[in-house]
Amino acid sequence: MGLDCVLVGSDSQFFTGSYQPVIEKVFAALKSDHPDLPAPAIGTTAGEDLSGRVGSYGAIHYLRHYAAHLAINGCPPENPFQDGKHPLLEDVYRGRYKIDKFRHLIEHSDCDGFYVPIDFPDPVSLDVRSSEFAEEEEAQKRSWFSRIFLIFFPQLNRSALTTIGSSQRLLAELDELNLSLKMKGDLGQLGQDQCRQMIEDDPWHNEKWVWATLHWLARESVERSLILEFC
Repeated sequence: MGLDCVLVGSDSQFFTGSYQPVIEKVFAALKSDHPDLPAPAIGTTAGEDLSGRVGSYGAIHYLRHYAAHLAINGCPPENPFQDGKHPLLEDVYRGRYKIDKFRHLIEHSDCDGFYVPIDFPDPVSLDVRSSEFAEEEEAQKRSWFSRIFLIFFPQLNRSALTTIGSSQRLLAELDELNLSLKMKGDLGQLGQDQCRQMIEDDPWHNEKWVWATLHWLARESVERSLILEFC
């Protein structure tokens, strides 16, 4: 299992029931603070398979740690972390550091959530479930079996909130990161084989692979007005 990303357009068979409500709820939430915000018109994928595997669920944290170090210290880390531990990033999540850069990259789930082709400044968390699904899920949580189950497994009591980021802001953040990473292109521009060859012996290969995958999908999301889903 790992983090997969997929671009979704209005031609998806699930768009009306699953994705259009996401766009509508995000737009409604943003409209109150940004009255001049134009309503997005979601494009189509034209039948293309626009999906990519970022890696394990923890893979994205390599790039997030790189970004956090850059935001806090004004420079990238001297050496990549090889053991999967990212103490500076953990400090950001614990609130020890407040950052004003790379928030759409860092303040997002590593296993679900969306980036939408709407330009807004800060990531948001919303309940984007349909009313019918929300009622059914809440009813299940109230059952005696679920209440007992969650006593013993409280980590499975998932929040109904979903992280939503802006594709435009994510793309801009990734472009800024590339001033340090110095990738010659993303996965869509280079192709998988060339991209892997370029970073194979690079000490920052984890960060660069995640960057190449996310930049490709964020760029396509902005250019084609598509929804980027983490799954």
